[in-house]
Amino acid sequence: MKKILGAVLVLFLCSNVYADYFVPKLCLDFNGNFDTEVFGITVNSDASSGMGLGLELLSGTKEDVMFGAGFEYQVMRKITSIAGVDVSDQDMKFGFLPFYGTLRFNVNTQKNDLTPFFRFNLGYNAFSANSAFKGGSSLTGGLYYALGGGVTFKNNVNLELLYSVCNGKEKAYGITADEKYSKLGVTIGVLIDIDKK
Repeated sequence: MKKILGAVLVLFLCSNVYADYFVPKLCLDFNGNFDTEVFGITVNSDASSGMGLGLELLSGTKEDVMFGAGFEYQVMRKITSIAGVDVSDQDMKFGFLPFYGTLRFNVNTQKNDLTPFFRFNLGYNAFSANSAFKGGSSLTGGLYYALGGGVTFKNNVNLELLYSVCNGKEKAYGITADEKYSKLGVTIGVLIDIDKK
């Protein structure tokens, strides 16, 4: 996992030097699933909707392949039910902070008004939670990946639908549980050209 984080950090630094665009993003997430696995048993929980802020640095052209790196800060969201039991009054909140490399495939449609694209993200996410969620346990991050697509409009506004998965671990009393948060979200961003002159 440290190798993935190191590779993403190197990619982010290189993208900062060679980037052609930077993309500030607003992320709006639908209700998600939060799964906890310990001793081979998985407990399914529901998570509330949420929002986040992100930034990407991209190299390449809008008519072809673009690559780069980014991060997304997720505003904490609540666990609303555990194994079908309503716990929304417990105020159990968590959030992830993904750092990732990204590969974006733009589809040249010969039209100037919009450009469809598909993308894949891979990286590492930090994991945090409030005391109502974690109690006395310790949290560590894990693998992050995402797959989706969207369109870039003529005014360089991006509208994107993205399925993403964040992984982490929770450890208490010598027992480690694997955590997985999966969600579908919509992101709105602006592709801003970096003037290198």
